[in-house]
Amino acid sequence: KHMVGQGAKPSAGSSQMISHVVKSGDSLWNIARRYGTTVKEIQRINGLSGTRLRINQVLKISSTRGKTRTNDSPRTYLVKRGDSPFKIARSHNMSLDRFLKLNDLSKNGTIYPGQRVYVK
Repeated sequence: KHMVGQGAKPSAGSSQMISHVVKSGDSLWNIARRYGTTVKEIQRINGLSGTRLRINQVLKISSTRGKTRTNDSPRTYLVKRGDSPFKIARSHNMSLDRFLKLNDLSKNGTIYPGQRVYVK
């Protein structure tokens, strides 16, 4: 197997291919945020049609992490019983649209207690 980027150092600010081993609690959206990419891009690179992951599954990810600004990084919030996207957004002084976009959720998206979401 040919490893992308092996032997060549990526230039500053460029993307590089990395491998991510899926752990308990991982989802495509939180993996995408961690590496500065999108759910759609991870699906495309790995030939995934859905969003279901398996523990110990190895995903190839094109990371642009060096391009993200750390001082503007989102924080995680643990969803509690009774929370809704609107309530979480309002309590963190965010618009609902910004919250949904940050978490790759649609207006009809579902969140559940114990899930980690991003807030700014």
